[in-house]
Amino acid sequence: MKFLLQRNQNTGLRVFGCLCYSSTSSKNRHKFQPRAKACIFLGYPSGYKGYKLLDLETKSIHISRNVVFHETRFPFSSGDSAGPFSDIFGSINESLIENDTEIVDSNIPVVVSEAPILSEPLTVVNDSVNDSHEDSAPKSVPTTSTSRSKRESKQPAHLKDYFCNLSRKGVQYPLSDYMSYDQLSTPYRAYICSVTKFSEPSSFFQAKKSDDWIKAMNAELQALEGTATWEICSLPSNKKAIGCKWVYKVKLNVDGTLERYKARLVAKGYTQQEGVDFEDTFSPVAKMTTVKTLLAVAAAKKWSLHQLDISNAFLNRDLYEEIYMNLAPGYTPKEGEEIPPNAVCKLKKSLYGLKQDSRQWFLKFRSTLLSLGFQQSHADHTLFVKKQQWQVHCCSCLCR
Repeated sequence: MKFLLQRNQNTGLRVFGCLCYSSTSSKNRHKFQPRAKACIFLGYPSGYKGYKLLDLETKSIHISRNVVFHETRFPFSSGDSAGPFSDIFGSINESLIENDTEIVDSNIPVVVSEAPILSEPLTVVNDSVNDSHEDSAPKSVPTTSTSRSKRESKQPAHLKDYFCNLSRKGVQYPLSDYMSYDQLSTPYRAYICSVTKFSEPSSFFQAKKSDDWIKAMNAELQALEGTATWEICSLPSNKKAIGCKWVYKVKLNVDGTLERYKARLVAKGYTQQEGVDFEDTFSPVAKMTTVKTLLAVAAAKKWSLHQLDISNAFLNRDLYEEIYMNLAPGYTPKEGEEIPPNAVCKLKKSLYGLKQDSRQWFLKFRSTLLSLGFQQSHADHTLFVKKQQWQVHCCSCLCR
């Protein structure tokens, strides 16, 4: 035995009957299945580059090349009673070992697909249980040390950025001892407490049950029709319409009070076909270096800064491709308006969600500023400068 152990490093010989772990196949394995199985080393099959192994769980024989050996562990050895496998293999009887010996002596070097059916299942019996059958009432069997412990509960992944336990009960280090809202200002404390106060619907069928969201959708449709974003027509036979949906958002003030309900109609741009519904999609974005430089120069020269936010400014961009979109959910014609058969919206201007919406918005923004006498910077294409007598006007597209 010592001679074999010394020659293992050079010749690859392994101790017969030792414990080993065979790697399982990753093709049909999910993340909860073991990466290796405990086996017994049986030998070297003829004609195969691998090891012949006996699976301790299924009692099947297979061949594997990815094996890790523990040549000082012998699960079927009667003398190794103090080993870590004495509880697991202590109940294996002699007949089972003889059956395994017959399987080992077989000359079929193939993988056994199905496990053999045993007449008596392997169980671990506690010595404290009385074997007498005088009392016919069922008795509970104490749990042994080999019983599998319960899986620890973990916090869901979507709550990892939130503090979900502020109570002291059963917590060694409660968050209330280290985190407090007392240092926050009153408006900001009211704001964070109102974040979850107003619910946002996830579909049109939920939103149509509330009058507030119906008003928000009507306001959005009026804004779209006011800018002539589309025209209602029949879908041509050689065209395919893209879908659309409503997106809902609750706008809050800085003190947590409700500002307004915002409903936005968004086109399903992922259904567009490149070369048919859109061409280029690139749009420049303002550089933070430009923004910091502009703020530093304005502070040094004491310039006045103004921020302008235009409602529905994103809807004022032209669209050159011929795109048809389905009618918005809940859209009803005006009084006296006739809807043609197979009615769709032919988009004249770009809409939220389209592949080219950001590019069309910047092109509209650029052409408008150039017509007003601004000059586009070559260092940052989102910066526009206009010089007049004793005045310098700088304009930057900070959002899109």
